[in-house]
Amino acid sequence: MATTNDISKLKQRTSDFTHVYFMKADSGTADYSSPDFEFPVVEGSISYSLGEVSYEYVKLVSGVIWATKRTKGDPEISFQIATNNSSVAELFGTVTPVESIKTPTIETAKQGVSVDFSKVKVATGTV
Repeated sequence: MATTNDISKLKQRTSDFTHVYFMKADSGTADYSSPDFEFPVVEGSISYSLGEVSYEYVKLVSGVIWATKRTKGDPEISFQIATNNSSVAELFGTVTPVESIKTPTIETAKQGVSVDFSKVKVATGTV
């Protein structure tokens, strides 16, 4: 049976996130002490919700209101990641290498990646 002290400990652990870690689902281990990534999260951008309950009411002709259906909303967490790391970008989009730019007069040695976020990609793991 949970006590008030247990609930306050939980609140202390979830009231203010300062780091966001990610462990891929295919890691094959339940050891959360060594996550795959620590995301460089923009300060103040972390928000989370445990899911709001929505109610559907029925009002009878007598004026009595009944709550007929309660639906628990989905929990949600969101944050902004500030990085140009291709491994992190691969979690959320399609990464394509960009070749060096060559012209008849100038050849550059710059290479990079292009990230396409237009298609939905699901990153499966634990945050």
